[in-house]
Amino acid sequence: MQKKYNIKTLTPEEFKDLIASADDSVDNQIRVTEEGEIYISTIVGDRDTDGLRFRFETFEAGEGYVGKSAASDDRYLEGMYEDLKQYWYDGSRGLIEMF
Repeated sequence: MQKKYNIKTLTPEEFKDLIASADDSVDNQIRVTEEGEIYISTIVGDRDTDGLRFRFETFEAGEGYVGKSAASDDRYLEGMYEDLKQYWYDGSRGLIEMF
């Protein structure tokens, strides 16, 4: 089952759990809906984007951006967590090319 959280109340621990839950052997994309639901999707690129406020560029399989190893990197997680919150509160839309 796909984990989902509300970006408005997302804690660093929940974000870490979200990243850890993703499978790095496939392409992934962090997505945030208009309602503030954040999740990681294996449907990537510009497919199935109705209802999304923004999405990150695709994390290619095997690159280490998601999964348990990525979730153990506190500095990486902290930066991405802060960016996500900022994009939400700044009203960002569409594709976020952050890496």
